[in-house]
Amino acid sequence: MMRRKSKYSNLDLESINYYLSANQWKVVTEDSTSKIMQKKYESEVVELRVPIEQYDVNYLQQISGLVQNLSELNKTSGEEIIRGIKSCKNDLFYARVLPSIEGDDYIPLEETAQHIEALKSLFFHTALHVVNPSHKNLNTVSHKAMRYANECHYSNMFPRNIDFTVQSPIKTSKESSKEEDPLFSRKVMQTLIHGLHLLKEASVQENLENFESGLNINMCDALLNLNLYGQKDVVLFIDWGLRIAIEEPTYQKFSLLLNQEMTEKVQQVKDGLEQMICSESVTLTEAINFSFEEPEISPTEYKYVIFAIQEPAVIKAVFPISEWERIEILLSEKKPIELVGDFIKLPDHWRLVKLNSIK
Repeated sequence: MMRRKSKYSNLDLESINYYLSANQWKVVTEDSTSKIMQKKYESEVVELRVPIEQYDVNYLQQISGLVQNLSELNKTSGEEIIRGIKSCKNDLFYARVLPSIEGDDYIPLEETAQHIEALKSLFFHTALHVVNPSHKNLNTVSHKAMRYANECHYSNMFPRNIDFTVQSPIKTSKESSKEEDPLFSRKVMQTLIHGLHLLKEASVQENLENFESGLNINMCDALLNLNLYGQKDVVLFIDWGLRIAIEEPTYQKFSLLLNQEMTEKVQQVKDGLEQMICSESVTLTEAINFSFEEPEISPTEYKYVIFAIQEPAVIKAVFPISEWERIEILLSEKKPIELVGDFIKLPDHWRLVKLNSIK
């Protein structure tokens, strides 16, 4: 019979020590197996024993006692303490499915799987939006976005299955490879919350072009799948990781109710973004900017370039390296290039979102 993992299994000592230090616990003594930490509560000094070896056979039992003591001292639940510890090294994104009928707080496993898949899709396409925004309406595969989505941890609270959590890891520069941006995961989470904030506060009719900065068609699809196209009300909220301070005050305690009304708004945004895309054939004669204006684009995967044309003023495009090499040859030969593809039309520029052919 398969054993279910303890809820304390993912609580590592680094996060526990970070959490305790951030909450003014001080080490007073230490031996070969544990250390004693103290903190003053009102007029009383309280002590906690914290293990120093994570692979001790009694580790989970020790952590269970530690969480229980902290919950009693802080007059809160053990789940709240666990959330606080996990948020030290992770941004925690929550989706809570509200019961359709009062007291009916259970959903079947098949539906649970749908919610998990929707969250995975949401985070992958948000990461893809950050990596390569000029292709954000395509099923473009980016290794960076895929790696990030796979590093996230997706879980739900058994047996009720109504609470879902995505742990988005916050890495330090030491924990990241030379090719990785240690702030990338935070950028993904901020982009997602920015998009959700637009949904909550902005008018689709008046601000559609602004929605394009925080949402894309595939992200909208994922949100629609998350609440089963309005069949379920889902509350979305976040705990920001303690490793990096969040500066935008409107994002600090963000939450959104994804109900039937919000579902209709998501659909409006999706429809509006789809209508912004048109198929065109454009003749290019000159590349005027080769800078990486969008810093998340990987130079080993893509080339970012701005082309000057007559109407509109410029086209912004990101090409896979293999395609760019062909274009570069034609430009060097002073030959006009006919670019056939799908574009998002914005007031001051067009963005290429799908390249169909180069002639």
